[in-house]
Amino acid sequence: MVMRQTKYPYLNSRRWSSTIHLTPCAPGMKLTHFCRWYGLTCGRRHERVTALDLRSMKLTGLNLTAHRNMSFLKRISLQNNSFFSHIPPEIGIIPLSISNASNLKKFQVYQNEFTGQVPSFENSHKLWKVLIEKNHLGSGGAVDDLNFLYSLANATNLEYLQLTSNNFGGPLPWCFSKLTTSLRVWTMQKNQISGNIPTWIGNLTSLEVLAMSNNPFSGEIPFSIGILKKLYVLSISNTNIQGNIPPSIGNLSELNYLILSSNNLQGSIPQSLTNFRMLRQFELSHNNLNGSIPSGLLNSTSLTSYFNISINRLTGTIPVEVGNLNLGVLDVSANMLSGEIPSTLGGFMSLETLHINSNSFHGKIPSSLRSLRGLQDIDFSSNNLSGEIPDFLSSFELHYLNLSNNNFEGNVPIKGIFTNASATSVMGNSKLCGERKEANTLPKIQGHSFQKVSYKNIIEATRGLSSTNLVGVGSFGSVYKGSIMKFIVECEALRNIRHRNLVKVVTACSVVVHSDLKPSNVLLDEDMTGHVGLQKVFIFCVEYGIGNEVSIYGEVYSYGILLLELFTRKRPTIEMFKEGLSLHSYVLTALPKKVAQISDPIIVQEISNDSNMSEALESIISIFRVGIGCSVELASARMNMVDVVAELCSIRNKLCARQQSQPRQARTTT
Repeated sequence: MVMRQTKYPYLNSRRWSSTIHLTPCAPGMKLTHFCRWYGLTCGRRHERVTALDLRSMKLTGLNLTAHRNMSFLKRISLQNNSFFSHIPPEIGIIPLSISNASNLKKFQVYQNEFTGQVPSFENSHKLWKVLIEKNHLGSGGAVDDLNFLYSLANATNLEYLQLTSNNFGGPLPWCFSKLTTSLRVWTMQKNQISGNIPTWIGNLTSLEVLAMSNNPFSGEIPFSIGILKKLYVLSISNTNIQGNIPPSIGNLSELNYLILSSNNLQGSIPQSLTNFRMLRQFELSHNNLNGSIPSGLLNSTSLTSYFNISINRLTGTIPVEVGNLNLGVLDVSANMLSGEIPSTLGGFMSLETLHINSNSFHGKIPSSLRSLRGLQDIDFSSNNLSGEIPDFLSSFELHYLNLSNNNFEGNVPIKGIFTNASATSVMGNSKLCGERKEANTLPKIQGHSFQKVSYKNIIEATRGLSSTNLVGVGSFGSVYKGSIMKFIVECEALRNIRHRNLVKVVTACSVVVHSDLKPSNVLLDEDMTGHVGLQKVFIFCVEYGIGNEVSIYGEVYSYGILLLELFTRKRPTIEMFKEGLSLHSYVLTALPKKVAQISDPIIVQEISNDSNMSEALESIISIFRVGIGCSVELASARMNMVDVVAELCSIRNKLCARQQSQPRQARTTT
């Protein structure tokens, strides 16, 4: 069979036209064998297509004609384009039925504009990865939107099934329960999938990630979900799920992320949830839960990122063991909690956000909270707190402080955050002295709004009312010139930063140094995308411990430790790292011969089936060396981040080239 590509016949350039035409050659046209086309890989013996790779080509259109079967096809990659219309039975761009692609292993068309139904994978028994997320597939309500899952029931090697951000509707088909041993990652959030979460979900015993959020699921969370002992991420939020939280979830000993927010869950929080020992992110907010916070739930030292049980009907007190945590965010707001604020909260050295508002807490703000120097966001409003407002709050580098609607008395502090009326609220405390009106801006003049300027701002802007800044003297006083816009512009620039992997900055300071970059500070959103916050102020590199100033060297160190932690799956603070042994030295002494022994077992398992496992290990060794280079003790000897980025890009490019060349290497055996 001979075919043509109408715009660029030899396909030897990545400068493709926006529309690809794959049709039989007409009489008189110049013939170019399709095996020479860029993006197609053929077997040497039979000259049959074994792989199609058109990823990131900026393609938008398809014009297809079907031909003979493509039973040798092993891999399809169309991701990161802008294809529109439906995926036809001819695979979207290969002009043959996908049902005949019996050697197909990867089907990747994510992040395009495809619509319609997903074709059958009837004979693709060797599939191990199906990535069709971020398209417009499905009808949004038809019961047959997910019928293609029936054809995957015999794909016994399937490990990845990612359906996120489409328009699939209808219930999950029962026959999919046959996939019992292989599926590891199943994401389906942001669709219109309805019906109950099936009990057969417990048959998928190899699952590590199950993400079902933002679908109109109904019914209850099945008890059988507790059978999934390998589960690392469980995300079922923003659905119509109701009923009790099954106690069996407490059996998920490997769980790192439990996200069950924005449902209609009822009853109490099961005591079994105190069994978690690896949990980092815990979210049960926006439900209808009642009862008390179980003793021991806040006693896990692994809970290092996020604890949110806000907007429920929980009663009782905050357990005193809360101080054992190393959290960044604690939010128990909008419940029916009471008692005093535990003094043990003062042990929360990493805490940045503390919300206990809209409860019935009473008593004074504990003096032990003065040790929480990293706090940036405090909301104690709408409680029954009393006593004086502690002066130590004015020494914190806060972005937001809300103490309104309590019973505080005495003088309002006049320093720090209290000088910023737009970031502080003390309204509704009738016994306070010096309570002021709260306003964000001065009155509008000719359609413009002006930010409040303090006397300190004026002194700084005019260099102490210096004569060099004097414009003139009139009968009513002197006029000075000055500029305070630099800081405002910096804040505005930071506030307007938009990046898929950065937490949105609500307000900003003039220097942004994260100073605590680590996996526990990377949060997952509903799309399972990681986000790094810009708010941290805690420091771990050596030179900070001896009083050196915050610098880019510290960020390089943190990034290096982050790489080592991610690829070893070991935290630098675990028990094994003592008596001179650190994560840095642990990796350094193991390279290069023992790289498989120190690497994350999941990574090692994934590359163990790779025909070029040694090359994959070399890539991991290179990544470890970058991590080591960034985390050496002497700050000036650390890698430059420009070199770090260049090296990691080089590693990535080699991996991509190897992935693309694998089908070509297989031609000698085809």
